[in-house]
Amino acid sequence: MSRTTKVNPSNNATTTSSPTDDEISQSSSSLTTSTELKDQCSNAGLSNKNLSTVSPDLTTSEYIAEQRAKTRDIVLGLQNKNIKLIAIDFDNTFLSTHTHGYYKGTADSLLPYIRPVFQYFIQELLASSAFSRTLHVCFVSFSPQEKLIKKLLRLAFTTSKTDQIIIRCSTPEFVANMKADYPGKECHLLSVVTEIDKKRKTRIARREILLLDDDPYNISTAERFGHRVLEIRDEISLDILKDFVYNKLPDRSTTKSCGRDLTDSTRSGRPRATTVKLDQQITSLAKKPPFVTAQDITNQLERRGVVVSERTVCRRLNEAGARYSRPMSKPLLTEYHRQNRLRWAQHHKATDWNQVIFSDETTVCLNCMKGLV
Repeated sequence: MSRTTKVNPSNNATTTSSPTDDEISQSSSSLTTSTELKDQCSNAGLSNKNLSTVSPDLTTSEYIAEQRAKTRDIVLGLQNKNIKLIAIDFDNTFLSTHTHGYYKGTADSLLPYIRPVFQYFIQELLASSAFSRTLHVCFVSFSPQEKLIKKLLRLAFTTSKTDQIIIRCSTPEFVANMKADYPGKECHLLSVVTEIDKKRKTRIARREILLLDDDPYNISTAERFGHRVLEIRDEISLDILKDFVYNKLPDRSTTKSCGRDLTDSTRSGRPRATTVKLDQQITSLAKKPPFVTAQDITNQLERRGVVVSERTVCRRLNEAGARYSRPMSKPLLTEYHRQNRLRWAQHHKATDWNQVIFSDETTVCLNCMKGLV
């Protein structure tokens, strides 16, 4: 039983009194109500502050069903926008607080600080059939607390699929193996993309990465490197995330540059170096002599005042259907070759050729009915 201590300011005398029966009854009632509310939160998988956002017209089960429906739409929208990697920051993003790189408490004490939007969002990602196949999730943080994040994810979502979430923190081992000093979270993202390419055989382009972070510098850096970004603030909710995915996230056929969305169109390519008339001249020059090289045609055109590369002449002849062959140099006979040939001819005299049958392209079959011998 706690005791109440009061100080009299007039004579600095200290008096001690015990709580009254009414105060005990009120405290007990308050404790019971708090316990019941905490049990409801644990059954629903929500914290106390999550329940405070429930509309009075909805029950807890209806509210959870509504939030899950929103997250399903968000995951489907990300797949339609060709997002393959979702990178989430830890402090002040996944959590509503900052652990300052070294958290002395236990992982379960951080459960109430998980933002509700990520509680539903990651739960739906883990349940999706595209998870770790076409849609990957990772945590990127400057904090070295990799083990803390892993344990917190296991406690929050109670599924073995959390082991497939890649966690890239600034641990001493990771910092020591950094091959380059990239700004923002680029070094972490590059490491995650490389791991997915090696272990899961999936290549991820820059525009297929979505970074969720609270730091404006990390957001601007990722946007400069061509990633999709969303700055996380305290008022983040599933409605805001859904609006971003469907209305602000560019489609897979567009790219954002200089503050505008540019749509891919048919490219004309590099202009041709020759005209139709010049193509006909190249073809006619190749038909006149029996054997002519592309360099010979190039030299003839230069004498006419037309500058065309040898490679361009080869391409125009290939387009016209001309066949080409590469000249081979035949080695000349040396004195050693002559002596060997003379020695072979002297060894094989004319009498040896009497054992050879010379036929005028007649088929000769031995030991058969069709044999002529």
